[in-house]
Parts: sequence; structure tokens; C-alpha cells
Amino acid sequence: MVDVAHNKQSVQNLTHKLKHLKKTEIKRISVIFTAMETKDIRGMIAYIKPIIDHWHICTVSDIDKRGATTEHLQNSFTDIEKTTFYGASKDCFDSVLSSEGKESELLVVFGSFILVGEFLNYCDQMQ
Repeated sequence: MVDVAHNKQSVQNLTHKLKHLKKTEIKRISVIFTAMETKDIRGMIAYIKPIIDHWHICTVSDIDKRGATTEHLQNSFTDIEKTTFYGASKDCFDSVLSSEGKESELLVVFGSFILVGEFLNYCDQMQ
């Protein structure tokens, strides 16, 4: 699932959708996430973090200088245990998509229009 949620309000809306899915058909939710440097990342993730089973965090600062740096992202996720950090988004996509997912697991890509665009381009190239 891809969603361009990139602020607190849109992440709250995404969370409502994911909570419903987790009650019905999905047992695990993993996310690929990044944000722009100017965003309130802690505020964005505060609402959704209780329902996420694993975070895959990458940066798009190599594509757009407004992207949060790896260090900024790491500082925003200090209180979340199940987190894997990557450099560039492509490295993250390669790693996450090469691991076998289960039918009851949902992968959600969100946090930035740029990240979602890069992910969709990556998937198009894989076909």
C-alpha cells in the first residue's frame, strides 16, 4: 500500500485505515518511511507507531535536498525498537522487497510524495 500521508492529520487518517485492516485481515504491518527535514517527524509517527510492527527508514536527501538526513531520522526514532535504517531509498526497497512477505503482512510506504514516487518507479522497473 502506498499513501502520501506527510503530516500529522494525514497520518491519523492512514492510521484509522490500518487499524481497521489489522482488526480484520492483516496481522503485521511494516512500513517504509521517510520525511522532509522540516516536518515534525515525531508528531507524524506518534499516532501510528503503536500499530506498526517494523519500521524501514530511509532518506531521499540524495534525490531532494529537503529530505531528512539519516541522522535526523535516527534522532526521531530513538524510542522505537523494531526499526531498520538505510541510506538511499533504493537500498531500502532492495532489502525489504527481497525478503519474503507473508499473506497476513502489509507493507505500507508513506511519509513523503518523493518516497512514494521513487517506490512506484522502482516497482515499474522491476516488472
